[in-house]
Amino acid sequence: MEEKKIEILTRASGVILRHGVRSVTMDDITSELGISKKTLYQYFTDKDSLINAIIDLKLGNDRAICLSSIENTENAIDALFLISKSICENVAAVNPTVFYDLRKHYPGAWQKVCDHKMTFVYDMILNNIQRGIKEGIYRENMNPEVVARLFVAYGDVIMSGEIFPWPEFHYDQVYFETTSFHIYGMSNKKGIEYLNKRELNE
Repeated sequence: MEEKKIEILTRASGVILRHGVRSVTMDDITSELGISKKTLYQYFTDKDSLINAIIDLKLGNDRAICLSSIENTENAIDALFLISKSICENVAAVNPTVFYDLRKHYPGAWQKVCDHKMTFVYDMILNNIQRGIKEGIYRENMNPEVVARLFVAYGDVIMSGEIFPWPEFHYDQVYFETTSFHIYGMSNKKGIEYLNKRELNE
């Protein structure tokens, strides 16, 4: 992707995720970025194409971060905590209206998010479960497919805002708690011992 386009996308993404999708206009973006409308429309035909490009960029970055986390960890527990930390940091900066706006006004972009969850996220968690079982720190007597889908479902519950309304509950805090709950539920005796030791060292 062209360097200038990536720069505009990255900066526009920060504006939209901070202020919300619906409330930000193309004029707002050009003003915030200090660029002309001609420059913006050179790369994006309308707001819909910009939003879709931002989602593509964000999902691509998330995939890269998660894969890096998986490769550089001692075991499945550390990998899942590191992935959770990265996701929490990203979610913490997102205006809570973004998820609602995408779902209601940008179905194409929202579908990309849903597909990402049910393919990449699901496969990543499934592989993590299988890794943890092989490493002897996760319970063998669980259904990996069911547990992986439950993990994905946690994200849907959090983003809906119905059970955990913002600002009473901050998405990053809720996500971290659900991930911790999920990991403890998957861990066997050896895994719990490792978790206890991990907490003492933090």
